[in-house]
Amino acid sequence: MRQVPVEQLADTIIVKSPQSFRLVAPFFIVIILDAIGFGIIAPLLAPLVAQASHVLWGAHASSYVIHILYGLILAAFPISYMIGAPILGALSDYLGRKQVLFFCLVGVLIGFICYVLSFSLASISLLILGRVLAGFTSGSQGVAQAAMADISLASKDKAINIGMIAVAMTLGLVLGPLVGGELSNPKWISWFSLTTPFYFVILLSIFNLFILLIWVKSDNNISHQAVLPHLTQHWQNFIALFKSTKICLLLVVFFFFELGWSLYYQSLALFLAEQFHFQAQTIGLFLTYVGIILSFGLIAIVRLAVNYLKLKTVIFIALLIGVISLIAVYGFHLFIGQCLLVIPVTFAVALIYTSLITLVSNLVAKDQQGLLMGTTDGLLALAFAITGFLAGWLAYFNINLPFLVAGCFWLVALIIVRIIYGLMS
Repeated sequence: MRQVPVEQLADTIIVKSPQSFRLVAPFFIVIILDAIGFGIIAPLLAPLVAQASHVLWGAHASSYVIHILYGLILAAFPISYMIGAPILGALSDYLGRKQVLFFCLVGVLIGFICYVLSFSLASISLLILGRVLAGFTSGSQGVAQAAMADISLASKDKAINIGMIAVAMTLGLVLGPLVGGELSNPKWISWFSLTTPFYFVILLSIFNLFILLIWVKSDNNISHQAVLPHLTQHWQNFIALFKSTKICLLLVVFFFFELGWSLYYQSLALFLAEQFHFQAQTIGLFLTYVGIILSFGLIAIVRLAVNYLKLKTVIFIALLIGVISLIAVYGFHLFIGQCLLVIPVTFAVALIYTSLITLVSNLVAKDQQGLLMGTTDGLLALAFAITGFLAGWLAYFNINLPFLVAGCFWLVALIIVRIIYGLMS
């Protein structure tokens, strides 16, 4: 779920030897798994919302109830991730990376088994349980990143490994919808069905468990200090972070920005299913296209913009373009228009995210950088949880309405940015 600045995406990835590959590979796959787990469900589930009679929803479910359930299913993953990430991160400092990652991979495995059973038994409860389990244990993303930092012997190695983290996140963002759409397509192989993508992730989880046990050594330098005082200190540092008015306002901007982006992204699958009657395969390809355009924006467009413009100018212009584009998405009903409007929206996301994070980071002390990144990650997860529900609920009233509301979120962010710049001047 986490997005990453362009500086990380643009790092050259070099695996210098088979030994270094064996060290990094288990953590690399964990991060890909987390990203796939988030994005795999929407292409499969959205077409079923348009088929109100599908057995998954029950015999007497109304259209309103189906849209609410769809929103709850989307929201279950990010809200569980938000809860799990700090807990698993703290436990990994105390118990060791390998032990916590093993627990997380087992949790992901059980979560995806619940996915399979939910479709086989037509059980919404099992599907939501699977989303909760997969979301909570996807908090392992931070643990995997910490483990990759642990094995970096020099700053150059760390830069390379951070680059690999960014590549893994991007691969997961692109592969999640693609796996969901293509592995459920019986045109490729006759026995492919809605559950086939989940079997693929289950096999990938088992493979990752195997190489984790074989290739990763247990931690020798585990800190056995009490966890409670450690967390208490983190809470005090967190409160101190919000004493700066500028930081508070920029984090509010970040939250409204993420509300707009996440509502747009999470509404796309249902919009394509209900507006154009697309099936899982086409929806998966479209969301993959969104991921590719976003990746290009992070790699190329951001570097181009920051070389010629100040960060605050980049944020203001990108938000303005984003608001106009989202309003256009709301009013434009042709598919070709949606394909074209993805470009300014995702480029705006790349520009706003990296510029905002950099701007806030410049206002924070060096020893608070980790806390800041954890805070923004929590805000991102909260935004995706809120808008996961909104994506289903708002679509019941009007399938285009989520895009208009997303534009309003960005408009609020734009107004706050203007206020901040007034304070800075």
